[in-house]
Amino acid sequence: MTPPSIPFVLRQPFTLIAISDVLAHTTKDEIVVKTLLDVPVFRPRYTGSNTGVWRYGTAVLKGKRKEFHLDVNPASDLVFAGHGAVLVDHDVMSSDPATSRMICHGFSGNACINLAGTVEEIRELIVTRNLNPDFRNHDAVLALPPADEARTWYDHSKAEPVFPDVPTSHAVVRKIRAAREARENSIDCELANVVPFATHNDAWGHCQAPAFHHEAAPAAPRQAERSAFPMPSFLG
Repeated sequence: MTPPSIPFVLRQPFTLIAISDVLAHTTKDEIVVKTLLDVPVFRPRYTGSNTGVWRYGTAVLKGKRKEFHLDVNPASDLVFAGHGAVLVDHDVMSSDPATSRMICHGFSGNACINLAGTVEEIRELIVTRNLNPDFRNHDAVLALPPADEARTWYDHSKAEPVFPDVPTSHAVVRKIRAAREARENSIDCELANVVPFATHNDAWGHCQAPAFHHEAAPAAPRQAERSAFPMPSFLG
């Protein structure tokens, strides 16, 4: 196996984005490279496994002194030069500070890469600035769009796939894509219902007939009609 050619540089800052094996949430490590191996070493997930991580050397977290192994999963980890360029879900507020009594920074344990920003911003970031050439986890990248113009908080429930056309077997991503398709079809149907004489044979295809063709619900029985029914004997 050949290690991915990630251009790590001694004493330079980098940001690693990965998915936790424990809580299945997005992790972000802002590091500074301390040492580099002459040749990266493959570390299998278990004995005999073809999957694992490549060890490039050692690093320290931003503002810390304890060194740890600099490991990268080539298929699923994002690598960026510098610090502060990427915001993940737990970096941003997940509740509206104007209406919520508790301001919280939540995260999603959905086994996806949850990044804060619009779909266009995240796509450009990954396409132009990701330093890991072997990254293949595009289908699991989700964008959390800002919920207000000032970007003071982000609605975690409205995550959108950044690469919706990439094939996926990810259960969470398939559910999000299905919900998005259902919403789009619903909008199409609403548009069709305001067009007179829309039928199943026209351009709307899958949509129903106009809403104004629906029959009104039957009215409730009048009080006089209700009194005509006999009263149960145990109430007499």
